[in-house]
Amino acid sequence: MQRRAIVATTSLLLGIFVVACTQGGTAALRNRSADAASARPGPTHATIVSFRDLDFQPYSAVPGSYELRNAVNPGLVVVDDRNTLRPVLAEAVPTLDNGLWKLRPDGTMETTWTIRPEAVWHDGSPILADDLAFTIKVGRDRSTGVFGLQAYRFMGDVDTPDPRTVHITWSEPYIDADQTFSIWLAWPMPKHVLETIYDQDPTSLSQASYWTTDYVGSGAYQLKDFVPGQRISLQAFDRFVLGRPKIDEIDVEFNPDPSSVMANALAGAVDATIGIGFAIDSVVEMRDRWADGRFTFEFSDHRWYRLDPQFIDPTPSIITNLQFRQALLYAIDRQEMVDSLEAGLSPVATTFMAPNQPDYAGIEGGVKKYEYDPRKAAQMIGDLGYRRGDDGFMHDAAGQLLEVEIAGSNQAVTKPMLAVADYWQKIGVSTTSFVVPAQRATDWPWRATFTGFALFTGTHDVDGLPALKSSQARTAENNYEVSGLPNWPRYRSPVLDDLVDRYFRTIPKPERIEVLTQINEHIFENLSTMPLYYFPTPYAVANRLANVPVNRASRASLTWNIHQWDVKR
Repeated sequence: MQRRAIVATTSLLLGIFVVACTQGGTAALRNRSADAASARPGPTHATIVSFRDLDFQPYSAVPGSYELRNAVNPGLVVVDDRNTLRPVLAEAVPTLDNGLWKLRPDGTMETTWTIRPEAVWHDGSPILADDLAFTIKVGRDRSTGVFGLQAYRFMGDVDTPDPRTVHITWSEPYIDADQTFSIWLAWPMPKHVLETIYDQDPTSLSQASYWTTDYVGSGAYQLKDFVPGQRISLQAFDRFVLGRPKIDEIDVEFNPDPSSVMANALAGAVDATIGIGFAIDSVVEMRDRWADGRFTFEFSDHRWYRLDPQFIDPTPSIITNLQFRQALLYAIDRQEMVDSLEAGLSPVATTFMAPNQPDYAGIEGGVKKYEYDPRKAAQMIGDLGYRRGDDGFMHDAAGQLLEVEIAGSNQAVTKPMLAVADYWQKIGVSTTSFVVPAQRATDWPWRATFTGFALFTGTHDVDGLPALKSSQARTAENNYEVSGLPNWPRYRSPVLDDLVDRYFRTIPKPERIEVLTQINEHIFENLSTMPLYYFPTPYAVANRLANVPVNRASRASLTWNIHQWDVKR
């Protein structure tokens, strides 16, 4: 009994010891886990600000749209900051060298695309050739409105020989065929999500919630939350074909107040901005005060300040006279405008092409220049039969005052608009001006029939070429509705139409640049538009963001490589 008692006591003590050790070990393990958790970095986050509300509508020209589209659904290929195409969902970019782009002797051509086998939509469904064929079907259907582009008319048969391959024949050469299924042309749409909506009513497709709260893309980031008028929240897509993004979450916040955005950037609450919003003078004033970030000034958005003359029934009718338009351009000191309004950051616009365009210098050299010469301007108007009256302004032979009107497209063009009016009044041309009221901003019949001149921050470079076509003029015949960028001046020229068409059909680079030069010569010899200077778009980028491209060329978006962006800790 005594021995049993000893054994029992020993066993009891051993049990207490084991329990104590186990509890201690568990507590220690728990403490170590807590320490490790506190040391482990949390999810990374970045805040991007857009000055305008955005959605996922294809081909939207709202500043900031390109950046959003590249983040959520860059498509098969993306344009990098050196203006080079890189494959994303595609295995390769079609080229003449790799045989995926073929020119036929009869003037037609063909391109072949192969989708990476690991490519999936954000809902996990595989990206298939049927999705791409469906995208082209929708784009060709004119009843769908916003999905149509001029390039679709060059496309012939679209074949899908296997689930990952699309073969397109083209009725004639088209230089941007290698950008098909990118954000620029045939932006990929998931057939399994949109086909039912399309089949029921093609005209309602653009109104579907897919383009806002229910968007499904294929890019580095997928939609997490969409709050209209406030923000779009994105989260990293683990199955992105180029690898999971380094930043876990990105908020795209909408804030139309540049002063507020600037203050938030200086306070560390904004990591980057996209689109047009900052005034140049305010950025120049503040850039040296932002120790934790930088401002870049880029021409990749292809925006410029320009005056568009009215070519259909203008008031006064002399506006359609080339000599009169030339005189008005000679009267504007565009370099002074650049120095005073753009802090000298932009060159005077002497060509339709962007100054960061690789072929800019060669094209610019042969284009007619209009150097500031107010005496010459006044003499040219005098040669048209006008004389200064006692009031200091020009009058025709019947004593009628020579007066023109400038309609500013928005408040952002107020300063250059008033400057132009002042220059014209100095040579005796009476000038009135006004800003288009917000409530009439989309009243296209009213906007299209401005009486004299309209001042815009319009689109130029290759992106703006389609808007030079006669078919893009808003007229009563097309109910003032056009797909894509409109031809605001309503200048219609079969010669220019043919040149633009030839440009997009000319595949060899030297011949294509020659056509581009002829387009620019035509614009400046006829002054179908009257360019002032380029718009150096200011972007804010915090130092804590790494791998964000700057000094981008041509069509490159700020977010072309957003999967490589990182947050410095």
